[in-house]
Amino acid sequence: MSLHLAPEEKEIFSANIHWSNYIFAGGWAFFGFLVLVANLFSPADTGPTTPVASLIGLAAFFFLPLTFKFLKNKCKTYAITNRRLYVEEGIFSKSKIDLPFAKVNDIQMKQSITQRIFGSGDVMVFSGNSIPVVIKDIESPNEFKEHLFTITNQETQAA
Repeated sequence: MSLHLAPEEKEIFSANIHWSNYIFAGGWAFFGFLVLVANLFSPADTGPTTPVASLIGLAAFFFLPLTFKFLKNKCKTYAITNRRLYVEEGIFSKSKIDLPFAKVNDIQMKQSITQRIFGSGDVMVFSGNSIPVVIKDIESPNEFKEHLFTITNQETQAA
């Protein structure tokens, strides 16, 4: 989306959503594609086994999850500037978090077994609030964590 920077503020690191986030929705869409092809290319003497309206319904049923996942991921922004952590999420309703580095208490990285295989992961940033800021399914989560850790340490030592 859009990261509006204040004067003298620069973006240091930006996280991208990892492609493995699409595996299940993509697999579902591929299965749907196979079902649609099987219905369209049924034996010539009987014609398609399913009416056109049903095929459209099937296509929507199988392809909407992938479309929604794609839109949801396109509407996410995770960025580290020289002043703050910026998190923006949401397709219809937006959630924006600006977290100054002085408020960061702890940073954790978590990876499930599949995330470790594919090289993605989650980063959790704890502040004075009891609910952590969770940055899910990003590429190079350790690199994101290290950038955030380095800049928060610099900010804490300067204060």
